[in-house]
Amino acid sequence: MGWISDELREQVLQETVIVQLISEQLELKMSKGYWWGRCPFHNEDGQTMFVSPGKQYFKCNRCGESGNAIMFIMKKNQLSFPDAVRFLEARRAKITHGTVYVMLLADDHYFVGYTEDLDTRIRAHFCGAMDVACDFHDPVKIIEKHEDVPPATEKEIAQLYRNLHGARRVHCGGLDARQKENDPIPEMVTNSNAGGFLLQLEHDKYFVGYGNDLQKAMRAQYNGRGCEWTRLHRPVKILRTLRSPLPETEKEMTLQAMRDFGWENVRGYRWLDVEIKKPVML
Repeated sequence: MGWISDELREQVLQETVIVQLISEQLELKMSKGYWWGRCPFHNEDGQTMFVSPGKQYFKCNRCGESGNAIMFIMKKNQLSFPDAVRFLEARRAKITHGTVYVMLLADDHYFVGYTEDLDTRIRAHFCGAMDVACDFHDPVKIIEKHEDVPPATEKEIAQLYRNLHGARRVHCGGLDARQKENDPIPEMVTNSNAGGFLLQLEHDKYFVGYGNDLQKAMRAQYNGRGCEWTRLHRPVKILRTLRSPLPETEKEMTLQAMRDFGWENVRGYRWLDVEIKKPVML
């Protein structure tokens, strides 16, 4: 009950990080630039609900429930609109201040993040456990940090850097380096033919790939329509296949193959050039 002003509504939405809010209610996992989890609004075990950190929006691809942070709390906690706004306002007041930092990435890219434990966050960056942007641009070093600030400072600093360096070079929070504001709503990957594969090549070399059609993706490497690495070192045999709807399977298989056979002898995921540097994850 009670009237809620537009100013308060907008302030609450602006200062609520929807990924953090929903992760307090259920487990989320990153895939293809979005966070996915089990939808709490219908009975199904699959990860059918995604959360977009860029648009501050959630949607279930099964039951269709969707909306912003206020709508999530209204539905999940069975609250009225005014009560949901007050719930988020009270939650915001309890959030302790933390550190906003700027990480220089390879290729003149930048990552702006907020954390209450900077040391743990830095380790996550260099261990490959962070944002998708850091999978494509290796972390280099922290170049700026602001301590004892509210979470909203993250967006302010990110906007400053985007004004200086361009939106494509500056990544903020869970936002995928490839995601744009007009990206279509993602659909769940349900293709049972999708998966990763490990090929043994000539000259004791190896290649890891992934495709929505596993057989077609492997044939492309055998037929000379794949990457330069498999044209230089022709495929000899298939060592392993793994059916999986998750594209990050390719990353996991590539890093494991590099550990098994030496990173110099393996190409896959984003390490496809003939000449590469040792991945920081190894």
